[in-house]
Parts: sequence; C-alpha cells; structure tokens
Amino acid sequence: MIEKIPGMDDNIKTKNELHTSWDAILRIMNLVDRGFFIIQANGLKIVQANAHAVKLTGYPIPELVGKDLIGFHLSDEIPLLQLEIQRLEFERETEIEGIRILQKNGFQIPVDIKLARLPGTGEEGPTDYFLAVYRESISGGWRNAYTRRNQELITLMEMGQTMASALDREEIIDLSLIKIGSISGAVYTSLFLAGDDGNWELFRAQKIPPEEVVLFDQPWKVGLEEGPYREVLESRQILTVENIFEDSRFQRLQPIAERIGYSAMVSIPLMPKDETIGVLNLYYESSKQFNQDELNFLKTAGTYLAISIENSRLYRQYQEKTDQIAALNEIINSVNSSLDVEEVIRIIALEVQKIVDFDFISIMLFGDNAGRLKYFPMGTEKLAKRLNQEEWARVDQSNLGWIKFITDEERVKETDL
Repeated sequence: MIEKIPGMDDNIKTKNELHTSWDAILRIMNLVDRGFFIIQANGLKIVQANAHAVKLTGYPIPELVGKDLIGFHLSDEIPLLQLEIQRLEFERETEIEGIRILQKNGFQIPVDIKLARLPGTGEEGPTDYFLAVYRESISGGWRNAYTRRNQELITLMEMGQTMASALDREEIIDLSLIKIGSISGAVYTSLFLAGDDGNWELFRAQKIPPEEVVLFDQPWKVGLEEGPYREVLESRQILTVENIFEDSRFQRLQPIAERIGYSAMVSIPLMPKDETIGVLNLYYESSKQFNQDELNFLKTAGTYLAISIENSRLYRQYQEKTDQIAALNEIINSVNSSLDVEEVIRIIALEVQKIVDFDFISIMLFGDNAGRLKYFPMGTEKLAKRLNQEEWARVDQSNLGWIKFITDEERVKETDL
C-alpha cells in the first residue's frame, strides 16, 4: 500500500509513479555506505530514507518518515544547513563538510552532506523534493572545518547586517573585502565594477590587512586583461586558478605574480540578479586547492556583496531624484515669493549646484528695453582664483560668487540669441 506523501495531490497514479521510482533508487542506495534521505522542500520533512540512514540516526524508517530534517542538527549549525538548502533554488546540488548529526541516543557524529534537487512531477516545481546524502566524516580535521564554517557563517551574517544598513558604496566594499579576504586566507583582493559608461574599471586592489600594494614604485593597478577577469564576466561562473605558475593562460603575468607575491587566485562574478555588475578576486600566497565548501561560501558572499552594491546604487539614484525635486521646489518657491530678480537667480544657482557640479553658471534676461540683455554670471571660488579675485563677490557662505564680467546692459542683436 502506498502511503500519502505530504504535499502531493490526490492523483494516485502520479504518487505511485514517483514513489515507485524512489523505491527503486533506495533499493540501490541500500548497497552504499551512505545515508540517503528524500526530503520535501516545503517543510523539510523526511519522505523516504534508506537502511544506512537508520544506522546514522538511530531511528527506524517508520519513525524517520515525517520527521523534520532540521531536528537532526545542532542549533548553531542549522543556519548553515538552511543556507545550503536555499541554494538549491538556484543550483542543482551543493555540499557541506564538517557538520554534525544528532543521533537518537544523543551522540553527535561528524558528517559530510551532499544536497541535490529531485525532478518534480506534474505541476510541481523542480525543488519540491531534494535528496540529502550523509556520509560519516573520515577526516580528522572535521572540528577545524566546523570552526571554519562557523566563522564563515558569522562573516555572512555581518555582511547581511551591512547589506541592510550601510548605504555608502565605499563603506560596503571596504568592510566586505576585509571580511571575505580575511576569512578566506587571501593575501590580496581586487574588485572590478562596471562604470556608468558601461566600461569595466578597477575599483580597488589592496592587501589583507588593508595596505597599498606597490609594483615598480607605483600603486598596483590590476588590468582587466591581467587575468581571467573577462572570462569570468562572460561565463558568469567562479573561476579558480590553483597555481598561476603552472597555468599556461598566465605565462605573461607570472613575473607580476612573483613580484607581488601570489600563486593562486579565485574570481567570483557579482550578480545581484541576472546581470553581472562586477568581479571579486582573491589572491593567495601559495598554490591552493579550493573545496566545495569554500566555493559555496565565496559565491554566497559575492551575492551578498553584489546586492549591497546594487542597493547602494538604487539609493543613490533615489537620493539624486529627491535632491532634484527639493531643488525645483525651492526654485519655484523663490520665484513665487520674491520680486528681486537677483535674489531669484542666486537661489537658482545655489540649488542647481546641489545637483550638478559646475564652476560657472550664467543667466541672461531681456532688459526693460527691447534688444537689451541683462547678464547674471556666477562662478565658484576655484574659478575666481584663475580670474581677478576682485571681480568675484561671494554669495552667502557658499563657494559661489557673482562675477563682474559686464557692468551695464549691452545691446544684443536678436540674431545673436
């Protein structure tokens, strides 16, 4: 008899087909020394499990079915597990190393976990069910891995707080590069961002801890062609270089890497949505192999950084629009309330300068007599220093002042206007 699987409709044929396929999978998996759990994504309930899952948890299969997967893990590790499960919405599979499972008798066993999406049926989406494969950790360094995962989780939480509160792009990037570089053991970081003109430009290149890097008596300026950066932009995939001195793509760059002092690197595309807005690069002193957990962390951290940068850009646009509206309101109010033309022009110039950075502005008006023009020029103190300072009179406490180019009305031909 086929029991009703939570979350599925009443279509018996669909349930039977899905259940039968899972039974076939689990019969094979019973021959493997791994704990296999089929999990319902909505609620994280265990739907099916194999024989080795009984050994890992201490629960018989009838008791396992319907239990919450989260309940088999310690509270301080649950956020990491939930984070990796959420990643299945965007990726087909993911892995966690050095985590613990809590047995029925209270014992804790270190395990490595692999999560993989299972195809849905009917109208169900691709993430309605997923497979969780548990393998007892045979690495003696699982405690170190656990400590590292905690540090990474703390870093992501801190980046999340920065993402929610910081609106200054410089502050966001500085804090994020330090945190990501430090927890990853990188000696240098660099960041490419798309400029307003659409061209890619180096935003930051620094040492960890922050320190300017000098190459040939000049600050180190990473070029877009000095590595796999353009390839990462086009592929939108993380790219790892385990040893730059053994990679044929970097032969011409090896002298620079040797002089600066790095042998391995990883490049992460920054994608808040579907569009790449930058590339984050981490450089390592020695050759390095990158495991899946490290790449998971870097990808998630890169996503956090990308969202923070995009939020900062949107806020800046919002602030600019707000300033423009405020300036226009101030100008309209001054025009409606003042009969002094010079006062109105002064306010216009001061308000426009809040939006547009300029050194010189002028307004020309027709005089009382037809064909005559009144000229109202204003300039910044910077411009005044290049002119005769005596011909410049400061306005209020601003850096703008009247410029006495023309003292009287001048006749202007209508064709000159």
